[in-house]
Amino acid sequence: MRIQFLVALILSACGTAQDFDTGAANENELEFRDVSASPMADPKDTTSSVLPQGLNCGLMYWRGGSGGSVESTSCNGYLTKSYSAISNYSRTSSGDYGLSSGQGYYTMARTSSYGSTDPSKMKVPKGTVCGLGHSKNYPTATCMGYGSIASCPSGWNRRIGYDASSSGGYWHWCEYQDPSSLCTSSSCYGSNTYVPQGTVCGLGHNDWSYGSCTTKTISSSTSCPSGYTFYGWYDRGSSSGHGMGWCQKN
Repeated sequence: MRIQFLVALILSACGTAQDFDTGAANENELEFRDVSASPMADPKDTTSSVLPQGLNCGLMYWRGGSGGSVESTSCNGYLTKSYSAISNYSRTSSGDYGLSSGQGYYTMARTSSYGSTDPSKMKVPKGTVCGLGHSKNYPTATCMGYGSIASCPSGWNRRIGYDASSSGGYWHWCEYQDPSSLCTSSSCYGSNTYVPQGTVCGLGHNDWSYGSCTTKTISSSTSCPSGYTFYGWYDRGSSSGHGMGWCQKN
């Protein structure tokens, strides 16, 4: 009898481990798996890469209920929805007023710089997004140590997009200008050697100002450079087809 009880206990534990991968606990929550120790979690970190702390990767828009995940995106091959951290990145949320708590915008943000420490000499495309935050939901977002709510490092412009339902709240981030023209050809901005899969570029709000990625103004779903996919436009308090939009590295 005791042996049967132990066998049942072991089988129960195994079933729990298998069930871990089935999805969020409820329709308004995301999973929190951490694979930060995995040697395969960040394969794009090579000696050729020059990546800033705060780099945003795998930007997604989450809406619970029957709508589910509107944009389920990934960073270095790992779904932002499913992981709270991967090697060198942690998940952050800037939300969207008008949605339930725990919904809105999520992204992976790089936890440390890699390669050059000169912020104006990052080998990423013009328009790369870093330090995405929200003045009310996540005001402490940083890009290379600069709080994007107030300022950005050299070579980066501060950008904002107003959150329509937030009574004056806004998303804020830094946009790379590539002043040294280190990443102007597709051999750079289209290469996984230099630019991680999921890198966010050209973020903007079409009720305020469009973003740009490489030489392109991101004003429509067909505006992204080759090798990038468009996502948007999302802002719960705006009318359909209005809000934040961006390009993301394939």
